Amino acid sequence: MIDDKIYNNVVTILKAKPECRDSDVKLAFFIWAKQSVETINDFSKTPLLKFLGQLDQGELYQLSSITRARRLAQSNFPDLRGKKWLARQKKATNNTKKFIVKQSEKDLRNSLQLPLN
Repeated sequence: MIDDKIYNNVVTILKAKPECRDSDVKLAFFIWAKQSVETINDFSKTPLLKFLGQLDQGELYQLSSITRARRLAQSNFPDLRGKKWLARQKKATNNTKKFIVKQSEKDLRNSLQLPLN
């Protein structure tokens, strides 16, 4: 189950920053920056080791939780999908059609007990 706070933060950022719709890294950066600002006042001056310590100690959301919330948000709000989404869908559809044709030919050959070439 996805935490409502993570989900709401993800939706807010996806609405405000369209460049995050195709990049989990950018989205995570903005989520973590928002969390860090709430806890340490200035994310840009946070030493890397302190940031990694916060991440390791569970003070910041895990990347997997952020990406899971993004997928759910984009499923619920299609207008928040990135530019790459449609291209991926078209490619997947074409690959699926090719697979079905090849699989059908293979099944037909097997049913007729013809040798595969």
